[in-house]
Amino acid sequence: MTGLHTQIVGLERANRHVAAVPVGEHLRSKGVCTPRLICTVPAASDFVELTWDRVEGRPPRANRADVMACARLLARIHEALKDFDGASIHGDFHPGNVLFPLDGGPPVVLDLEDTWRQDSYLLDVAFALDRFVTQRFEGESRDMAEALFLGTYADVRGFPVPRHELPRWRRQMAVYALQALLDGGPGTWDALEWRKQLDCAR
Repeated sequence: MTGLHTQIVGLERANRHVAAVPVGEHLRSKGVCTPRLICTVPAASDFVELTWDRVEGRPPRANRADVMACARLLARIHEALKDFDGASIHGDFHPGNVLFPLDGGPPVVLDLEDTWRQDSYLLDVAFALDRFVTQRFEGESRDMAEALFLGTYADVRGFPVPRHELPRWRRQMAVYALQALLDGGPGTWDALEWRKQLDCAR
């Protein structure tokens, strides 16, 4: 972590980030790299400026090494949260929330604001497969990448992922997407995000 990074978010989202601070502390104590939230400052009406540790890094690439590294990271998050009261999953594990530090350090997970969800780890796995594999590979390469992701995850956790249960959790993702629309209105997500959710649920 080098320097500081600031972002301005709505009050509700800021409150979720603040609520997730203990989760970040717990993950770091277990060896999972995630930036610290340094401070919060009111920016304007219903907006807050958040200041974080800055990570100089790159997003995951669609290759074997990065697929394995991201699967390993997700498994380590789940292992770390097994004994944490109040969070069980990441809740939004996708390529935009993972960085590979330019100094060659271990991958860093960002945005813990959705860790409050008390859901099965399979929701995270299904979501990650969609974002790291389905949307980035095609044909046989997709099948190989999915097997690689699930195999690496299983190696870390010490048990296989029940693949026959993943379709149900993909459909559950669509239910959450619909709930977000009902709660937040049509402007909650853009059209591309909706298409991703519907494609994943099929």
